[in-house]
Amino acid sequence: MVIYLTGLSLCGSGPGVPKAVAGLLTTDGSGGLSFTYDENYCHAPNSVTGAAGTYSVAGNGRTSLNIGGYNLIAYLVNSNRVILFVSDSNVLFGYGEPQSGGSFANGTLKGPYSGYASSPVAFGVNVFSGEFTADGITPTGKFTGSEDISSSNGTNASAGFNATYSISASPTNGRGTMTISSGSGAPPPCT
Repeated sequence: MVIYLTGLSLCGSGPGVPKAVAGLLTTDGSGGLSFTYDENYCHAPNSVTGAAGTYSVAGNGRTSLNIGGYNLIAYLVNSNRVILFVSDSNVLFGYGEPQSGGSFANGTLKGPYSGYASSPVAFGVNVFSGEFTADGITPTGKFTGSEDISSSNGTNASAGFNATYSISASPTNGRGTMTISSGSGAPPPCT
């Protein structure tokens, strides 16, 4: 399943800083798991491949996960969907959703999409929402569209948005990168 978490994380002895984590969680049905993910660790991008861990599931669906010294709690919504939170000094909350089988490529990411800033204040980005279209071209696809942006300088309606993206053929887990050339969002590159 694909999981994603946002919230605050301790960074040294300072106050909590915004954090986001997204990745692919794979379980073996016997208490073992593997987690490949990307995160912003103390404002710096960090990627981890194949972090091993363990999990246990209670009869009421409460699940405990231990991955590299981090403890997460999840509640099963069904057999492949969860609500997650980190149960240590970090304050993170998120979801896990099923990922369809098969390989992923640029052509998989083709068509219309919508997007918005989910935690603009916490991550220090402008409030925005927009509609975008992915062209599905290989090896580098293009996102084009428009977005409405609200910032301290005022509102900018229907601002143009352009980005390039690529989805790696290996591993075939759907991970891709995007470089934003115009419009708001995260500083390039983002994952």
